Amino acid sequence: MIACQISRSIFLVCGVLLAGGCEDNPSSRDATVTTAVQGSSVPSPRVAQFCGHCHAFPQPHTFARSEWRAEVAQGFRFYEVAENLKLDVPTEDEVVAFYESAAPENIPEPLPQDVEESSIFRSKVRADDSVAMSISGVFPGAHAGELWACDMRTATIYRSEETGRFSEAVRPVECANPCRLNWADLDRDGQSELLVSDLGSFFPQDHLNGAVWKLDPLADWKCTPVIQGISRVADVQPGDLDRDGDLDLVVAEFGWRRTGRLLVLWNPGHSDFTTWKQEVIDPRHGAIDVPLIDLDGDGHLDIVALLSQEFEMVVAYLNRGEGQFEQKVIFAANEPSFGSSGIEIVDFDQDGDSDVILSNGDSFDSSYVKPFHGVRWLENVGRYPFVAHDVVRMAGVHRTVAGDIDLDGDLDLASVSLLPPSVMQKWKGLPSIIWMENQGNDQFLSHVMEVDAAHHASCELNDVDQDGDLDIVATNFRWQEETGPPVTWFINQKRLPPPQ
Repeated sequence: MIACQISRSIFLVCGVLLAGGCEDNPSSRDATVTTAVQGSSVPSPRVAQFCGHCHAFPQPHTFARSEWRAEVAQGFRFYEVAENLKLDVPTEDEVVAFYESAAPENIPEPLPQDVEESSIFRSKVRADDSVAMSISGVFPGAHAGELWACDMRTATIYRSEETGRFSEAVRPVECANPCRLNWADLDRDGQSELLVSDLGSFFPQDHLNGAVWKLDPLADWKCTPVIQGISRVADVQPGDLDRDGDLDLVVAEFGWRRTGRLLVLWNPGHSDFTTWKQEVIDPRHGAIDVPLIDLDGDGHLDIVALLSQEFEMVVAYLNRGEGQFEQKVIFAANEPSFGSSGIEIVDFDQDGDSDVILSNGDSFDSSYVKPFHGVRWLENVGRYPFVAHDVVRMAGVHRTVAGDIDLDGDLDLASVSLLPPSVMQKWKGLPSIIWMENQGNDQFLSHVMEVDAAHHASCELNDVDQDGDLDIVATNFRWQEETGPPVTWFINQKRLPPPQ
């Protein structure tokens, strides 16, 4: 499967690991599991132990019967090249027989939907065409209404103007495949530099070409490596983890099948990155998002990570000081093809603590969409795991953001989808942009804004036109080398009431 959160980046995840492909990792198997997919048949103990040793046991109903022989064969190939795994191995035919006997003939097809005729959003406004074709993410800038975006294919970084048009800011030759941007003042000189997460390859591979770069806007965008020679980097987040007055960095080294880790780069107090200490917080691959927040209110910044690939879980790394982190599972799917694609941390129910909004819509591992893909609100109730609430089912959902869209005082959600062209050709009428109106009492009303255009890797809520309400900016990810607008704008027509 390919996940973009580009972050949140596309081509992050590929391959459902049915059996093996990982080391013996008790932390991934013993996690408290929140059920995300209902129903399964009972396999033999040998099949259950073999197929569920490294991750949740794959549920038969997640693929059609005709697909399982190929899926099982792929799992066996992963096991054959896995290290440190010595299992009681059933035959391929034994595993196939179980899955074919328990799997449905076909996966339920999504129903087509229509665009809502009456909407608070004006018809989409498109920015000027450009050569940008694979915009992986859009990120707020330092000024109101300002946005930044990066194109994975051409390694171009764009900046929006007040008119909503994007123009090229810099195209650093050192950077191969930028997928995410962030701002940070690492040297404490009062000026923020641009941090770039670099995948190092457009397509998923196991290599050491990933990197984090610092671009200095006051020095003609001088490009300095923060860290190089690592696997594919999906996200980097700055924060003072050790409370010594400077910014440390958390790096989501996504990798692919054999590479990838969760790293902390400890800042010793100066900008010579060669002296920064690297520490592996989690050796597992597949990290997409790593937001930092004081989750437990103890004054230390904690790490929250979305681990995809075969793990499919949201993990909190609670900062206990002195470089020590305690792992707590916020959410774990019971299906390795769950398709995690992104998280956002927000106090969604406005009760004073931090919740998680989780999207799972990665559809790049099969030729159809999964009926359990969608958006979930993970409610922080003061214990682990968090309580999962289904918000909406949405094929290919890749990014979800929260904000008060209708100006009624609570938080709503907006989501965009990204699907492979083969899936878009097969099913028509699939929503590609929706917003979910929060009606209270865990009830949401979905508003379809666009269908049949699932080429949005990310989105942002931002008051682009500075009129007091939140507009939706959806990035456009082009599969072919074509021109087109880097983003699509949806202008919110709600207005704040005049002051009394």
